[in-house]
Amino acid sequence: MPDQANWKECRDRQYGFSLRVPADWCSTTEEGRCVQFQKGTSELPQGVPEVDVFIRVSPARDSFPKDYPNSPGVHYTDQQQWDINSLPAVRARFRSSGPVPNWGVEYAVRKGTSVLSIYISQPNPEVEELFDEVVKTLRW
Repeated sequence: MPDQANWKECRDRQYGFSLRVPADWCSTTEEGRCVQFQKGTSELPQGVPEVDVFIRVSPARDSFPKDYPNSPGVHYTDQQQWDINSLPAVRARFRSSGPVPNWGVEYAVRKGTSVLSIYISQPNPEVEELFDEVVKTLRW
């Protein structure tokens, strides 16, 4: 497990969750929101930064965890059920096509009538492991 002593906390006032991220992961959104984190520079459409994480909260629909994650136009594999700080969750690999094809790892975490989706685009193996550790810090 990585040393989290220097990690910073991001609290999302709108949805009431928080998570900790490495100090060199920078939020691209205003203070009080946790929507996107990046490390490195974006080279779209050829590639994404070394770290490119997106978070969204939406109303729960369908059957959880069976029907999650479920973004339109995205193909999911390797779905695994997890428990993240007493909340039911699903972790899956994804692949999407379109003008800018993408792949990575996505989690869906349910609390009450809401689902938090958090995904990372095109991580290398070390960044993917670090992302898993970041998700484990989620408090909601």
